[in-house]
Amino acid sequence: LLNINKISELLVLMIASTILSIILFRYEKGPAKYILMVNLIIGAFLIIILASAFLDFRIELLDLINRGALLLIAIAIIVLFKFKINLGLRSWKKVLFAIILGIISGFWFFFLKEPKAPLLFSNLSYILFFSLLIAINEELIFRYLMLKVSSSVYSLNSSFIIQGLFFGLLHLINFNIFLKQFGPVMLLSLFISLVIFGILMGLLSIEKVKGKEKINPSYAIVCHAIAVLVLNLIP
Repeated sequence: LLNINKISELLVLMIASTILSIILFRYEKGPAKYILMVNLIIGAFLIIILASAFLDFRIELLDLINRGALLLIAIAIIVLFKFKINLGLRSWKKVLFAIILGIISGFWFFFLKEPKAPLLFSNLSYILFFSLLIAINEELIFRYLMLKVSSSVYSLNSSFIIQGLFFGLLHLINFNIFLKQFGPVMLLSLFISLVIFGILMGLLSIEKVKGKEKINPSYAIVCHAIAVLVLNLIP
């Protein structure tokens, strides 16, 4: 039977998918690949959770499956949407800001005791790979896909909040464990911080090209990767 931890994970995913379905319901002009991508993302997470619930996986093997699923999602998004990382050399101030914000965020989430994901290896090269993989996946999903879809229906400011709330929600799939260990105040502080971080990453992903606003999560990927790296390097 599913234990309480897995039930809470599935509950959060169901809530998140419902929110996303409402957003997609108004996105009438969107191509089918958006819906396909959303189903792939949610399905991958559900498979991982159900596998860990019903099968006696070693935590290292489960981590490997998780990373493999994230890698496949990243490849699928990059191929389907022809995404390319684009860091303009003239925007060195934006790169510097992303690096500084990433370092501060990493320490802040460590202070808030954000749960660290189990790592298959503890060497620096794997942690670097892990940080970059997490950053690419989450920025492509939330800032590239979610922001693109929601901003076509809602205002850009509303879209920042929507993807930020979605980002914060999916990071608390084990909220019951965190709640028991640290209490409601710390849980609420973590959720608010995750939402704010998601909104900041959204703002960092907007750039003006010939007077028009374009979504480019490249700088957010740099910031996010550094934040995850700092968080996992702190003992």
